[in-house]
Amino acid sequence: MNSPADPPGCRFRTAKKPWILSGLPRYLTFRDGPRGRFFIVMARISAEKQLLALGDEVLTMKFGLRNMRTLLQALGAPHHAYPSIHVAGTNGKGSVCAMLDSILRASGRRVGLFTSPHLTSIRERMKINGRDISPAEFTKSYKRVARVIRRLRATRHLASHPTYFETITAMAFEYFARAKVEVAVVEVGMGGRLDSTNLITPVVSLITSIDFDHERFLGNTVRAIAREKAGIIKTGVPVVTAARRADALGVIRKVARYRKSPFHHAGSRARISNVKLELDGSRFSLTTPGGRYEEVELHLAGRHQIDNAVLAIRGLEECCRRGLSVSRQDIVTGLRTVRWPGRFERVSARPEIFIDGAHNPAGAIALRRAVESLLGGRKIILIYGAMRDKAIRKVFHELEPIASQVIFTRPAIHRAATPEEIFCQVGETGGPSFLARNLPLALKLAQHLAKPTSTILVTGSLYLVGEARRMLIELSTEFVPTRSKEIRH
Repeated sequence: MNSPADPPGCRFRTAKKPWILSGLPRYLTFRDGPRGRFFIVMARISAEKQLLALGDEVLTMKFGLRNMRTLLQALGAPHHAYPSIHVAGTNGKGSVCAMLDSILRASGRRVGLFTSPHLTSIRERMKINGRDISPAEFTKSYKRVARVIRRLRATRHLASHPTYFETITAMAFEYFARAKVEVAVVEVGMGGRLDSTNLITPVVSLITSIDFDHERFLGNTVRAIAREKAGIIKTGVPVVTAARRADALGVIRKVARYRKSPFHHAGSRARISNVKLELDGSRFSLTTPGGRYEEVELHLAGRHQIDNAVLAIRGLEECCRRGLSVSRQDIVTGLRTVRWPGRFERVSARPEIFIDGAHNPAGAIALRRAVESLLGGRKIILIYGAMRDKAIRKVFHELEPIASQVIFTRPAIHRAATPEEIFCQVGETGGPSFLARNLPLALKLAQHLAKPTSTILVTGSLYLVGEARRMLIELSTEFVPTRSKEIRH
């Protein structure tokens, strides 16, 4: 239990003798009380753990901007300290943000990048000039925001404690202002209209493709989802979209007209030519109203990434008209040097392993097309895991045609569906299927099944992809064939 008089992070108990917790960074003190002596162990709790204590990012989500507006005002309105670009949409938001960040850095600017979710570390969400926020700066930003939250709660200016995502969004804005970035690229967390990021007034608003995802929160029709995404459009601020569905486009046009915001479709008056798709990326040429871009190299694989690049380019052309200028050479250089992990990324050569964060039907379609065009003839061993709240059957239905063998597993997160739950939803598969209780076992089984012509593909959830990337790259996991009794099939 915590004593009201004790500072945060303090635990105490009544004891006749001192007791000590081993293995914790701490100091021991005591206090005399009416029931005896209280021995107090002060444990340092990291900023990351304190954030996690606010609850699951999705399950604790609440929509509304009142809390966020109050918090940012109390912090001195850091989100207004620099120009920004706001990016919403169903799929491709992160890739577009990474491209914008790379291009703006190529122009010589100091650039802040805020994205979500992360793959392996929460600090990935905040970058300046391509570098994750340091542990020390992360802690400093958290303490500053937490201090303001405590004050606002004490004076009852906040209706409730900010959520995990509200807190980390405020931290990012505070960090960018303190670091004096010259421009920030900000990705919407979910939806747009009531998202915590939607208090910025950007130079331009970008909306990627729109399709079904997060229906529980955003609505069960494309029109309803598009209304939430279009909520980022600000009065007079240009909006550029890559949405193709007519029902989504109609909604975005209507909102733009209401807001008196110039509307542009990324594909309108843009001509893509000389397309060459390869495993390590693509080459293409592009003609837009803003100019001609010859032999553009893009080191993100898949035809859909070219569409994302066109959206980023058209968005930056609008920025140029509003004083945030970049040159054609900056655009070409930025796209050539962009990197965005976990998106059809090859993380191992022997055996060949790709990871991709496809977690909704539209993302699965894009992944399937990339595999068919770039890995044609390869036997795909599909490792699939997903969150319980996702459209598991629909996603797997899109991926099943490319899989010769399937391994159902789960990432190490409580919201994940178990392999048995996934199997019950998808039913019988066209080829052999296996259940592995965790990712390490799934990877070992896949290696055991793999032949020289096989490729292992890990997908279905960014949490699963992050776990796989950490194992295969950061920890340099060596595969060891597993015993058959460890795998249920």
